[in-house]
Amino acid sequence: MYGVEGNRAVNDKNTKNSDVDLGWDQEYEAWRARVLRYEEVERRVGKLGIDKESILSVLHQYCRPYPPEVLSVVRQQARVRRSAGQKLDTAAQALEKVFKQIADNPECQHLIDVSANLRSELQRYRSFLESWERDYAAASSEKGKARNDRILFDLAIEVFEATGEPHWSDLAYLVERGLLACGIDEDVTPASISQRITRFVKSYPSLDHPFQKLLQEPIRGHVLD
Repeated sequence: MYGVEGNRAVNDKNTKNSDVDLGWDQEYEAWRARVLRYEEVERRVGKLGIDKESILSVLHQYCRPYPPEVLSVVRQQARVRRSAGQKLDTAAQALEKVFKQIADNPECQHLIDVSANLRSELQRYRSFLESWERDYAAASSEKGKARNDRILFDLAIEVFEATGEPHWSDLAYLVERGLLACGIDEDVTPASISQRITRFVKSYPSLDHPFQKLLQEPIRGHVLD
């Protein structure tokens, strides 16, 4: 999987819990040193058209595992929002049922008209709660793969705008190395990066970014090409 970098990779797999007692700055510097031991990282970063330190900082934010105390809060928030969403869905469905029953009644037309904005806002809020639930369900993953794909999305867009190319293979390589430096051994491919971004975009269709053009770009090569 790791080719000529295998020995370093094996050593990095043992670092998952080694930084838990460090402050944020110390943790970042330790992670940065592990990542930059791979000469290929420097080459890949140099192709992305963005300041190296900015890329490394973003990668660290994306690859760093959630601390247990954060996951505990995240799971609680997921439960609260799921419950709120279920209650809202029940109320919205009951409301729509009533409006269907009175749709053909001329005397109720004014009520239907004046409630249009309320029903629209209700639907928008339902969509908002659904997106929150997806985010927090992902962050509550027990498999250690919970990550904030908004960070990855923003980085992919910045790279695309800076170079005119998506650099799927380079992003996949850097994410894989960043995860490994956190002690997370995960096979990351250009296709998996594109898929994560696609799922994020579908969850937030109103974001004002050129994501459609980005996602139409072909996926080339494997993570270590």
